[in-house]
Order: sequence, then C-alpha cells, then structure tokens
Amino acid sequence: VQTVTLGSDVKIAFSAELPDGLTMREVPFTASVYNADKQDAQVVLTKDACIMVSDNEYVALVDTETLGVGIYMLKVVFEIPDTDYPLGYRRQVVRINPNVKCNG
Repeated sequence: VQTVTLGSDVKIAFSAELPDGLTMREVPFTASVYNADKQDAQVVLTKDACIMVSDNEYVALVDTETLGVGIYMLKVVFEIPDTDYPLGYRRQVVRINPNVKCNG
C-alpha cells in the first residue's frame, strides 16, 4: 500500500487488458479516481489528462486535497470499437484498486 499525506500530490499508475488485442493507447477512456470512504469525492480525468507510460499503462495525477483522507480507487470507462452498437462502440468499465491510502 502506498501511503500519502493529505495535501500531497500523488501519481497513480494503472493498466487494463482489453478485448480483441486492443491497447489503452488505441481506445478512448475516462478515468475516475475516487475516495472509497467518501461518497462524493472524485476526480474525473480524460485520457489526454493522463500520462502515457506505455501502450497499456497510464498515470493519473491527483491532488489529495480534492479527495481527502481515505482509500483511493479507480474506475476506468473504455469505449471499445464495436459496429454492432448504434454509436459504434460499447462501454467497458474496469475497476482498479491502486493500493493508495491518504492519511491526514
């Protein structure tokens, strides 16, 4: 578990395995970093706001003042290309525990 102090900035690395051999680089996504201990504490980041480390790994930069004290979690919503859906893609939601805890 990575422990950070309230008032710090934290880097949260994340990756996901996608269907059909797709990489995160190829697919649009949004990443929501949220505090599991507080109902309304979250930061939503577009793909462009995240830092690409590799084709399948990104980093989210988060200010702990925004999320507060608690356990941080990640929800990533991907838009997987799929011609069977009216919009041309299907949503795939992935929940990730980045093992980050913020103390006061």
